[in-house]
Amino acid sequence: MQNFISKYLGCDQASLEIMGTNPYDKKIRKASALTQNSNTVVTGQQTGLFLGPVFLLYKIASAIAVAHALSQETGRTIRPLLWVQSEDHDFDEIRSVKVLNQQNQVVTLELAQRLGQPSVKYQVLGDEVTELIDALAANISHLPHAQFALELIQRHYLAGNSIADAFSSTLKDLYQDQALDFFDPRDFSNREIKTSIAAIYSDAFSYSEEFSHLALMQAEAMRGVGLEPQVRIRSGSPLFFIHPEGVAGNRYRVERAGSNYRFLGNNKLKKISQSELAEFIRNSPEQVSASALLRPLIQDTILKPACYIAGPSELIYLAQITPLYQKLALQRSMPVLRNSFYCPEIKGFEAESQERELAAIYFLAKYGKSFLERILSLSNPFETELKIKNL
Repeated sequence: MQNFISKYLGCDQASLEIMGTNPYDKKIRKASALTQNSNTVVTGQQTGLFLGPVFLLYKIASAIAVAHALSQETGRTIRPLLWVQSEDHDFDEIRSVKVLNQQNQVVTLELAQRLGQPSVKYQVLGDEVTELIDALAANISHLPHAQFALELIQRHYLAGNSIADAFSSTLKDLYQDQALDFFDPRDFSNREIKTSIAAIYSDAFSYSEEFSHLALMQAEAMRGVGLEPQVRIRSGSPLFFIHPEGVAGNRYRVERAGSNYRFLGNNKLKKISQSELAEFIRNSPEQVSASALLRPLIQDTILKPACYIAGPSELIYLAQITPLYQKLALQRSMPVLRNSFYCPEIKGFEAESQERELAAIYFLAKYGKSFLERILSLSNPFETELKIKNL
């Protein structure tokens, strides 16, 4: 049988050595986790409308299962933590979900497109969310646990709430019986964490040319073994975004322009010198946010998790930045591929498309809260060969 990793990534086990990990070896995973002074297992997900795709629940179940396994192994309390990716600005990626109506037809529910690119932490839900909840109810009311699912959404996806906060509070409500922690990188209330993140941004800026060179070389090495990088590397562009107009303002990549830096996507903004940008990062870290490639470095610096529960695409991100860990002499958390599930009774979807296209809220309406217990009971990301499991 073709293994799970090959099916998703299009490469064999040997080629995964470029990623600096062996995702099949249970002993290597546990040994790595146990050598770190950590009490946390981390997974992460971008926020989304009505919780987004169902694989979010699979990630969380995998994190809880790994934390439980490591707690038993070490005799210490290891807690699962969800990194709520509230920094992203790609509204189109998170503004819609898909459910099946009573006729088994795919129905897309979506928020209207928006201009600008502030972090989703500051993207506030408008009155249209009430209409979308009504549309959700019209399409899933025939399901056995529709009332449970709808009441859950109605408590949190309210006009005036940000999408990120609605997402987080819904999950806290849903997992209130589990020891699941949350981390929001746009929450600056912890001064120590804010200072640590500022130092990482400063390092990322100081080493931006070298980081770019290392990442570009790694990209070539990856292509040589059949792995296509997920993120385009811009030579001379640091791995972060700047919010020059304020914390809640648009976020921009910066790129070297002669002796200065310019804001990509907005020619009206004045160019900024290297020293000015360095001072801005030191003094206003809340107006800086991480790219997908910098986020794992921040995560492993401030949280020091034993394991990082990742999806297939996230493993590719990690492959791209392996040399950056070496440059910073930073211990990387052990990557563990999340479990994946398939409900055969839901027709019209292959396993991969079902978990990526259908909304989590649809499964909660169909199976109720017991769905969480079911996937948790089947979750074991430490298995030596991961397969898509039938529910």
